[in-house]
Amino acid sequence: MLETAMQWWWVVLPIWAIVGIGFAGLFLWTEFRTGNSNDLLVNVFVSMVIAVGAPFIVLFCIAVVASMLIRGEIPLTTRRLWRKAPEFREDVMIEMIALRRRSDPNLKGMPHPENWIVADLWRTAEAAILEIVELASLLEFDGFTEPEIIERIEAWRSATVERPEPPPHNLDSYVRYRIEIEAPVYPLNDKKLFARTLEIAKAYAEASTKSTASEASVPREWLEERISLIDLDRKLSEMQHLPEGPVGLIFSPKRDEMARIKLRMRKEDELWIYESPPETWIQLGGRRGIALVREGKPIETLVLTMN
Repeated sequence: MLETAMQWWWVVLPIWAIVGIGFAGLFLWTEFRTGNSNDLLVNVFVSMVIAVGAPFIVLFCIAVVASMLIRGEIPLTTRRLWRKAPEFREDVMIEMIALRRRSDPNLKGMPHPENWIVADLWRTAEAAILEIVELASLLEFDGFTEPEIIERIEAWRSATVERPEPPPHNLDSYVRYRIEIEAPVYPLNDKKLFARTLEIAKAYAEASTKSTASEASVPREWLEERISLIDLDRKLSEMQHLPEGPVGLIFSPKRDEMARIKLRMRKEDELWIYESPPETWIQLGGRRGIALVREGKPIETLVLTMN
C-alpha cells in the first residue's frame, strides 16, 4: 500500500492545495458579503490553517513533475520517455519484479523486492528472463545467429528443465517458451507486462555487453596452461585452493558464470588457466581462474581464487 500511495501522493497534494485555497476564498467572500465581522477573525484563521501550505505544495508538486520529466518518467503513469539500464543485475530484477507486483496477486501481499534477500531475487521468473536475454546479447555480440543462440541456450537450460516440443526460433518467443515451464505462475497472459519486462532486460543486457566488450581482461602474460573443454570441470575442482603462504578467498563458480564461458566458446577459441604473478599474492592482489581466449586475447574470465 505504501508503494502505491507514494506513486500518487503528488497527485493528492495539488488537490489538497486547490481545495484549501478554495475554502479560504469561500470563507472570506462569505464574511465580507454578509458584513458580519463577529467570526471574521476565526474564519480567517481557519482559512489560513487550511491554505497556509497550499502555495508551497503547488510549487513542490511542479518541481516533482519537472524532476520526473527530466528523469524520463511520465507523470500519472508508470511509463518512461527513455530508459537508463541499472548498473547491477539485482537492481534490474528488483525493477522487473516491482513492475509485476503491481498487478500479480501472487506478489500483492509480499514486501517490495527491495527488501528481499538476493537469493529470493534469483529464484524468480525475472531472473530467468534476465539470464536468457543477457546470454543472448553476448552470443549475438560474438557473431552467432539467432537460431544458433537459441540452440546453445536451450542446450544449457534444458539440462535441468526440458520440454517435449522444440523451441521457437525467435528470441522473444523462446523466452516465453522457457518461462512457461520454468515459472508457470508468471502471468504470461499479461502481454504488456511481459513486453515491458523484456524491454528492461534487453536494455540492461545491451549495456552489460558493451561494458564487457570494453573492459580489459587479464593480461596475456598471466596465461599459464591451456586446457580442453572436457577437462574444465576437473580443473575447476583442482584449482579451488590457495597457494602456500597468502590468505584469501576461494570461490565456487556460479551457474551463469560457467554458462558464459561454455556458451560463448567457438571452435577456434581456447580455454586457459591463468594466475597473477607471485608478487601480486604477496601484495594481497592475487587472482587465479579460467580464461576464454579468442585470437590470443582473453575475452571472458572466471575467478576461482583471489586475495
